[in-house]
Amino acid sequence: MSTELQLLLVLAVVGALAVIAFFTRAGPGRIAAALVASVAVGFFVAVVDALAYGPGLWRYPIVDTPIGPPAFYVASGLGYGGGAGLVGWRLVRRFGPRAFGWFVAFFMGYGPLRDYVGAASSGLIVFGPGPVPAIADSLAWGAGTALGLGIVLGIGGPAGADRLARGAAA
Repeated sequence: MSTELQLLLVLAVVGALAVIAFFTRAGPGRIAAALVASVAVGFFVAVVDALAYGPGLWRYPIVDTPIGPPAFYVASGLGYGGGAGLVGWRLVRRFGPRAFGWFVAFFMGYGPLRDYVGAASSGLIVFGPGPVPAIADSLAWGAGTALGLGIVLGIGGPAGADRLARGAAA
């Protein structure tokens, strides 16, 4: 993956995070919490990828290392740590603590589906044979989502604790 494509990927995710922050009406403290979650989830995903490489669960054929290009982890952190963390915060704010579990469960299904469709269509990731890689991928998505949302709620405070950045539309 070229440097230009990596930069484009990161810029697209930064733009998406800005849009999510705007529409979730997150205040500065909640956005700061989302940025901390972004860093944590980015590192988490890199560690998971490195651990998955050894036993052959999955790998990125575009590189010769246990982890993918750095832009993958910046984008994953911003998108699934920060962006999903803000969306999850609003869901927990609206629907209560059970929304946390449903949100994580959603990503445990969505993540592997996205990864396997992406693998089939782009070849950026190659999965090992059998069900174990899919199960490991699902667990990684669940843990990463819980980590990101947990940080957004932990650092930003309880879901309903802060005022929304803008008032309701008239």
